Amino acid sequence: MGNRREEKERARAADGLGQLSESIHFEAVSQNAIHAAKRLILDCIGCMVGGSQLPQGRRMTDFFTAIPEEGESTLIHNRKKIRSIHAGYVNAYLANLLDFDDTYFGHPGATVIPPALALSEKLNLSGRELLAAVVAGYEVGMRVADAIKPSGRRLRKVMGVSTWQVFSSVAASGKVLALNREQMVHAISLAAINAPVPSVRKLGLENREIHWMKNNYGWAAMGGMLAAMMAQQGFKGDRTVFDGPKGFWIMAGSDRYRPNLMNKGLKGKWAVERVSIKPYSACRHIHPTLDALFSLISEGGFSVDTIRHIDVTTFFEVVENYNFFPQEPFTIPFSAPYLVALSLLGVPTGLQWFEGEHLSNPRVRDLADRVRFHHWPEADVLYAKVKRELISRVAIETKDGRRFEKEVRLPKGDPRNPMTDEELQGKFFTLVSPVLGQAQAADIYTEILNLERIENCAILARRLAGSGGN
Repeated sequence: MGNRREEKERARAADGLGQLSESIHFEAVSQNAIHAAKRLILDCIGCMVGGSQLPQGRRMTDFFTAIPEEGESTLIHNRKKIRSIHAGYVNAYLANLLDFDDTYFGHPGATVIPPALALSEKLNLSGRELLAAVVAGYEVGMRVADAIKPSGRRLRKVMGVSTWQVFSSVAASGKVLALNREQMVHAISLAAINAPVPSVRKLGLENREIHWMKNNYGWAAMGGMLAAMMAQQGFKGDRTVFDGPKGFWIMAGSDRYRPNLMNKGLKGKWAVERVSIKPYSACRHIHPTLDALFSLISEGGFSVDTIRHIDVTTFFEVVENYNFFPQEPFTIPFSAPYLVALSLLGVPTGLQWFEGEHLSNPRVRDLADRVRFHHWPEADVLYAKVKRELISRVAIETKDGRRFEKEVRLPKGDPRNPMTDEELQGKFFTLVSPVLGQAQAADIYTEILNLERIENCAILARRLAGSGGN
């Protein structure tokens, strides 16, 4: 009897997530959360379309479309359908390429929305079912993220975001596949051993050459999809995978585990309401610096030619990892001084920030060389918290000795300082219209806003294929 009680106690984390996932259906989700989910779908689709235009995106698409297979799921901007797990992989990869996609100690949308879209298309599900899957994917994955997030000290050594995001994918995929509670528990347990290793500290920042797989979201998306499919076929996992001194938190390289953050009730805001949407195609760590800079630019009082120095005081991630000049376009989203220079020169964010011609512009280099970084210990503490704040103070000193200063504690796009629907609409059309055309972009935008009325998600998928591919 004692052994059974002990086993039940040890199993509570995975069982709790399985029960949580089972309880999420369209009618149970608040209207605010449904609206937030639509915003995140719009944002992710825009980022996928934009990512398809980078050389890395084209090569990844070409690699998978060259596989001789008949499939049932759509790739962004490509008419050839491939297997759903492969579509989930590629579209997840595309979503993160511009570093323009949503954030929550990672980029959860990249491993929620592509798997949900691919499987919903395959199974001809409704928009309501897709929305429920998206809400579940964020809810489950972000709870795991909160529960296993390392301390600030540990984060300096080990960080993994695709590691926890495999649970976003398995939850979204499991909802689309209509797994019951028991199947979902095993799917979650199986997803744990499909999780990518925590690799952010080997992203390429040390040698200033960002590796092309970035956060490995394609693998995390596919790993979650496979786990859900295997559980549907009766595969079993270790339902105690999260619990105890050898639990997933240790496997993921963390130094702490707070299961209460994983198993809390559905009170207050849903996870989809706690996700940040990016206004800039740059690592989120740099956003408070850019916000402060744009605020100073809008207030005026100086011209670019009069700048002597730009002093940036912020947390360790930026000071230690993002203070360099990029050598090739793919690295640009991680170069704080370069992005400061582009912003001062008025280059619009998005694909234009990736144009290689700026790298050889001596004016860009000159401005970037005037940026100086300073460590702010208080910012380190707030960065490491679950409800973190990203802080930066920017001061511009002119050649005649004047000083202009601005501090930002919650960058634009944070739910506590959100992008408006109109701002998100502008971002969406800026990314989608040049690729799929204004009319197609407008149709996609309208369909997502009315997603609960769509009877078959394959209609949306056909629009996302556009005129590219075969």
